Amino acid sequence: MADWQAMHPRAIVEGFVVEESGTELVLRHPAREALQLTGVAAAVWRHADGLRSVDELARHVGAEVDAVWLALDELADAELVVARVAPPAASRGLSRREVLSLAAAGAVTAGLAPTSASAATGTPQQKEQEKKRDTADQGGALKEQDKKRDDAVVRQQESQLKDSAAKEQDTKLTAQQAPSAQEAKAKNEVKQEQDQKATAQKQEQDSKVSVQKQEQARKKESAQEQDQKASVRKQEQEDKVAPAQEQKTKGDLKRQEQEDKVGPAMEQSAKVGVKQQEQEHKASVVQQEQTQKAGKPPAGG
Repeated sequence: MADWQAMHPRAIVEGFVVEESGTELVLRHPAREALQLTGVAAAVWRHADGLRSVDELARHVGAEVDAVWLALDELADAELVVARVAPPAASRGLSRREVLSLAAAGAVTAGLAPTSASAATGTPQQKEQEKKRDTADQGGALKEQDKKRDDAVVRQQESQLKDSAAKEQDTKLTAQQAPSAQEAKAKNEVKQEQDQKATAQKQEQDSKVSVQKQEQARKKESAQEQDQKASVRKQEQEDKVAPAQEQKTKGDLKRQEQEDKVGPAMEQSAKVGVKQQEQEHKASVVQQEQTQKAGKPPAGG
């Protein structure tokens, strides 16, 4: 992220109200003093969106790359960019004399200054700083900027060294923890072989289960067929027995009807028999009485 920000600067625009006057910008913020941007500084602040590299930003605003670097350095001093970028002396190896030459030739046109209204109403310290800036010659200003750039280079180099050491430590730790390529390959081959064996065993087990299910289905179908045949035979037997049972039932009904008809006659005959027996018994009793009266022994005596 730090490398990306260093090569793709992004301006701080949140909270600022922008007033344009030709190529100049006046930035007003409720928590800061008003600032005036001129030349390349205004163009760079306007188009530094964090997506363009420094070279792309220079082409976009139509300025020299070194002028863009100096503008970014001034914007960083005013806290108008997210992160300070590497200055031209560090990025391109320019000497102090080359930077002064660029400024003298007019390539460095970046300008950043408080607005006149802010200067008029500023604190004594701000007015003094504005006075020094107005009275300082071009060479003195560039020397001050060069000193700031040198300090920024040192800070960036220290940061890069720390980042490099951290990356190297991470690389060593990763190398120690990660298995060798051959070991990883061997483990992968063993795993693949185990997976293949497991797949073959599963397929074999599935095949056995399928055969068992088919055998069970065949047995069940055979049993159902036997049950159907037995049911048919039973039905046939019932069909054969039914007429005989029906005939027997009819005979039983006829016999019952005959018994029902004979019953009253037999009852009448029984009554007649009982009466005859009673009459015979009475006659026998009378005869015995008559015999006794006559003095004769009873018959059969």
